[in-house]
Amino acid sequence: MESLRLSDREDGYFGVDGGPVGSGNISASKIVASNCLLKLPESGVIRYEKATFGDVGADIADDCVEITSTDALIVGDCGVELKVRPGKQVVRGFATTLTLDLLDAYIRQGRLRRTGAIRTTAIRNSGPHGVDGELISLTTHAVDHIDSFGNGRSGLLMEALLLETFVNLLIAIGALELRNGITTAAASVARRAQDYIHEFYADPLTVTDIAQATGVGVRQLQLSFKQCLATTPREYLCGVRLDAARQMLLNHPALNVTEVAGECGISHMGRFAKEYRRRFGEVPSETLMRSRAH
Repeated sequence: MESLRLSDREDGYFGVDGGPVGSGNISASKIVASNCLLKLPESGVIRYEKATFGDVGADIADDCVEITSTDALIVGDCGVELKVRPGKQVVRGFATTLTLDLLDAYIRQGRLRRTGAIRTTAIRNSGPHGVDGELISLTTHAVDHIDSFGNGRSGLLMEALLLETFVNLLIAIGALELRNGITTAAASVARRAQDYIHEFYADPLTVTDIAQATGVGVRQLQLSFKQCLATTPREYLCGVRLDAARQMLLNHPALNVTEVAGECGISHMGRFAKEYRRRFGEVPSETLMRSRAH
């Protein structure tokens, strides 16, 4: 997943504890910051930002939203700047981060789809007894025990809990709207194409290859993916390859990054590093180093 970027201020400070949970498509973090500007780019990521002490200003397009210790903020898939005021003030808080890919996959399981983008929304009266209380509790627990939830069965269970709680919160505050409407034909096409991609992702596939294997034209394939998965066949294939590469980096430390990329059908190393970092918040070599350290 895309990580935060800190502005170049010598007297600024930004500290974070926590990290990825489960498959790496969700992260839970505690944050301490002062005198800094955090840039949250458009990155296919949804964030829940909670201030527990101090005030934060959020610049969203032409609007500025003030977030205090009684507030939280859902940051949709858009560029946002979070500002901690200059001076000696320290801000404390935490964040839960979720990729759009995981969100859409979860929605599809219920035979639903999003009607549009996730809306950036301020949550007033936020806290343990507020509408976001369950997410606060789960995020805090995940951060405090991140070594237990970073991988394995426990991590996947915590990921599932965070995901369900996050989605329920988005629906409750109106940041996410869902509807039925996936046709049987579109669902069938998308499902056949997904099965083919998961089986042959390591091959040098094109969208035309996937369409031919699925028995439809390229246009119908693209429309089915848009309706059912809110993505394109190419983006879905890229996501499958990146997920496979991450699992290989974590589980086969003897391999190098180039070997892993080749095994997963990835040929452009520069693009691989950029897309991997956008999805998981670190470059492939960092994942491999952590794997080797264990």
